[in-house]
Amino acid sequence: MTTSHLLGFPRIGAHRELKFAMESFWKGTTTEIDLLRVGRELRARHWGLQRQTGLSLVAAGDFADYDHVHNVTALVGAVPTRFGYSEGVRLL
Repeated sequence: MTTSHLLGFPRIGAHRELKFAMESFWKGTTTEIDLLRVGRELRARHWGLQRQTGLSLVAAGDFADYDHVHNVTALVGAVPTRFGYSEGVRLL
């Protein structure tokens, strides 16, 4: 039996939903809760699409609200002090 898997799945959405949600949040026309809801909905939709195609494993843990490199930089604590980042602060 063959095992099939994707290394990652485009996070922005088929209609660039994440891009528009992020821009709306930055403008102050929506809340952080709205932005996080869009992310949850996209992850659920993308996992469902991967399951429907018959993949053996679905890509998980690859989602970033804005920039995956930014997330890893914060995760490993490599953010320069001049940016004022401290552990426990959510970076959007």
